[in-house]
Amino acid sequence: MAGSAFPIDVAQLVALFMESLFFGIYLVSFGMCIYVMLIKSHSRRLTCQRVIFLIVAIALFTFAALDVALLLRHVLDAFIWYHGPGGAIAEFSNISYWVNAMKTVTYVAQTSIADGILIYRCYVVYSRNWLVIAPLCLIWLAGMATEGVSCYIEFTLHQSALLNTSQLTPFITSFLTITLALNLIATSMIVYKVYTAEKQARTIFASHSSSALKRANHIIIESGLMYSASVVCFFAVYLASNNAQYGVSDCVVQIIGISFNLIIIRIDQRRTVETVYGATPAPKGVPGATAKSHAGAFRFRRSGAINNALIVDNVAVNVVQESDRDVEMVDLKTYVDGESVAGRKSGNGTKVIVFQA
Repeated sequence: MAGSAFPIDVAQLVALFMESLFFGIYLVSFGMCIYVMLIKSHSRRLTCQRVIFLIVAIALFTFAALDVALLLRHVLDAFIWYHGPGGAIAEFSNISYWVNAMKTVTYVAQTSIADGILIYRCYVVYSRNWLVIAPLCLIWLAGMATEGVSCYIEFTLHQSALLNTSQLTPFITSFLTITLALNLIATSMIVYKVYTAEKQARTIFASHSSSALKRANHIIIESGLMYSASVVCFFAVYLASNNAQYGVSDCVVQIIGISFNLIIIRIDQRRTVETVYGATPAPKGVPGATAKSHAGAFRFRRSGAINNALIVDNVAVNVVQESDRDVEMVDLKTYVDGESVAGRKSGNGTKVIVFQA
């Protein structure tokens, strides 16, 4: 049997210990995340993006908690309640046992949600352009298809086998490869777009905006690496046919939620910036402005006087204060001979929204 040097009964006990540790970390991060989104925020408005992130946070927590509960149930079944032949090893090797199969379902659901929210972020970053994310959506759907087949095989196999059985190996390796590729591609696309925004910001604003965008990029990269590294570890032990795959895969379920929560928590700690680039409607009556195909906005948390408007390189810059949040909004709006370009679209304008607490 695969992983005989690390028996399945021992592996499942170790997996329970490992996942419990990560679940404890996840509980803390989830509590802080919900506190930031619902209580600490100065605004009580539930914007569309905040609602989406709130739903995702709750869904990730639900599947993470369910995964821990299923593993505990499986351990109790094997060591306490099962008295048939083969003992705990036979119980854990029953791949079609509903608890065993449902743990695969929780992994599939967790990774699908994580990949979906990553695609959504990429979609927002690229001005909600469906053509940009269409290839990512196809990859995502292909991954869910292979994951669905894996779940179906587990539910219907009805034999003593582990995850490395020949019927499952092609599909598990496929969806792990797809998950890893999707994460790396989407994260790289977001990082590239924020990097280009940072270069543009450097030419217009002082170093504050530029450094804030750099910090945003660091958070994106760190979040992507945390998820990717855990999937790589799972892939490695799976290809090695080592039963450590059970503990690692259980930890991946928790790490996905942790990485998502940390982004929101670090935003609240003022380590990131919400950046918007794109053509925006502008008021009339700004004299002396000529055509300029550049528009955008920077939103960041700061304190200080906020009151003026000026022209910088033919671009109107308005600094305003949102009444319900301690946030400054710096809007760059384009004018043509003093007239608003409302309704027009900048030739190379893009819209970047990194994340919003």
